[in-house]
Amino acid sequence: MRTSVWRNNRRGALEGVPLYLIILIIIAAIVVVIVLGWLATVQHPTIGSVTTVVAGSSTMTVSGSFTCTSTSYWCFTPVNSTGGCHYIYNQPTTAPAIQVTVQDNHGNNLQGATVTLTASGSLNFTGSNIANTGTNGVASFSQFSGFVGPNTQSGTITVSANYAAGGIQSSQNGGTIIIDPPAGC
Repeated sequence: MRTSVWRNNRRGALEGVPLYLIILIIIAAIVVVIVLGWLATVQHPTIGSVTTVVAGSSTMTVSGSFTCTSTSYWCFTPVNSTGGCHYIYNQPTTAPAIQVTVQDNHGNNLQGATVTLTASGSLNFTGSNIANTGTNGVASFSQFSGFVGPNTQSGTITVSANYAAGGIQSSQNGGTIIIDPPAGC
């Protein structure tokens, strides 16, 4: 082969192509770093507030009577053999027994948060004690009943909410519900 043919050919140089590729790779790497840095600043929501409503009221004390009436939604029934009282929520069609609203740190309703009710002392309850919030950020506990021990002034139920998204978990206390039985329990 003749080397003079290659030496006099000025239409293109093979030496510049790797340099262009290196420059493109460096620019692509810078763009990727900028995009990943921007995505890292996007925050996942966390729990901002937990509001508990008991039987349509913001009062966190449950008191009732031994007879269920249209105005007394919480009814207590004495247990003669062991003492104490069974209690039940006589649910009206308008309000669940316990309704917990969970909002994120921006004040938006938070879907998918897990709300847990935990009884303490001589108080227990039947039914589900765990509910998830819906699209409106509300978890409802409608069928609610349980037992409060004998000679108990009051029992407490602690409300807590947990939420996990994007590897970040947040939790917050939603207050304490006090079950206050009538005298004679």
